[in-house]
Amino acid sequence: MYKILSLDGGGSWAIIQLLTLKDRYGNLNGHQILKKFDLIIANSGGSIVLAALAENYTLDKAIALFKEKRNRELIFHKNTFKDRYFPVDYLGLFNAGFGPKYSTKRKKEAFESLFPEIDKIQMDELPKLIGKDSLKIVVATYDALNNRAKFFKSFSANSEGDDSVRLTQAINASSNAPVQYFDFPARFKAKGSDIFYELWDGALGGFNNPILAGIIEAYKLGVDLNTIRVISLGTSNSLMSADSKRDFWNWKQIALQFRRKKLRFSTWKPQLNFFKETVLHQAKTILYQTPDTAN
Repeated sequence: MYKILSLDGGGSWAIIQLLTLKDRYGNLNGHQILKKFDLIIANSGGSIVLAALAENYTLDKAIALFKEKRNRELIFHKNTFKDRYFPVDYLGLFNAGFGPKYSTKRKKEAFESLFPEIDKIQMDELPKLIGKDSLKIVVATYDALNNRAKFFKSFSANSEGDDSVRLTQAINASSNAPVQYFDFPARFKAKGSDIFYELWDGALGGFNNPILAGIIEAYKLGVDLNTIRVISLGTSNSLMSADSKRDFWNWKQIALQFRRKKLRFSTWKPQLNFFKETVLHQAKTILYQTPDTAN
């Protein structure tokens, strides 16, 4: 039996994954959990869960990582007006609700502080630290310069190890949701390389739920597909209520009907609501399950 643990993205919703693991296994430490599996694949919030387990947090301590306000504010550090770039800085003054709110750089510093042991070593050294040399670890990210998914692994067919990075670097990239969340791509280069990566959240490549990539990695390793068993811990999103769908439809009709009547001030609010809902929903699509890959 080849066991895969797949951990979805979803920001602080990842606490659901930890609560599920605790319900299933009790308050074990992270290494005890990880040694139950042969391959771990994670994205975004799920990669932060992976880091907590690799740091050997107990599940209760890992839950506190998301539950305690201080920890959340370390990871999701809000940019001040001074730290935001144009036009996000001025939009923020008017509470427009558009543009990135959090600092990629401060998130990186938070991970280095919260996970000091795994920050000292490369990903290929993690299985030995965890106590299972055969363990395979994969983190999903998105290459912002080449516009394609990029996976960082604890194993490689490349003997030169050009992709050798620390897990804290990989999770900073994997949790780096753009547009509405973090300000700049995560920038770093692999050990032994002079080429810098510029990276966003792995969900941009369709891997917020990374099951498919995990199974492909196992297949590439020569694992018999019939022996694979997956525990997939998701976060996903809630479906829109009937009332919200009706509101959206009504706002859309007003926008269509009055788009050429510029002085009908009474119609501005529903038109603004339609615009806001449309933009925010598209900006948050990376949190949603991608139908053609998630299944």
